[in-house]
Amino acid sequence: RQNITIIYKTTTAQKRKPDKKGQMDKQAYRNVTLRAYESRLCSLVDHCLDLSWTDILHPSYFWDKAHFREPVYRWINQDLLEVLTERPSLSFSARNHSIV
Repeated sequence: RQNITIIYKTTTAQKRKPDKKGQMDKQAYRNVTLRAYESRLCSLVDHCLDLSWTDILHPSYFWDKAHFREPVYRWINQDLLEVLTERPSLSFSARNHSIV
């Protein structure tokens, strides 16, 4: 293997419609399945940029179904920079962002 560092970026969440009382909608099922798949991929690479926290963002942080408003992209960039510089990463909740 050459001197190549592999970073896997997990999939960001999409804006969800409110689910029906206690029912898992198709998007929620997809997220559970995708998270298990991506967890396995993350275990196979050098670094994992885990963006699963985007799944708990309040709908107001979305521009449309798939794009975020600021400051979400800044938070994602900060996570990437922490991975690239190999600094100990703060968990997203540890940053005291009010996201829900």
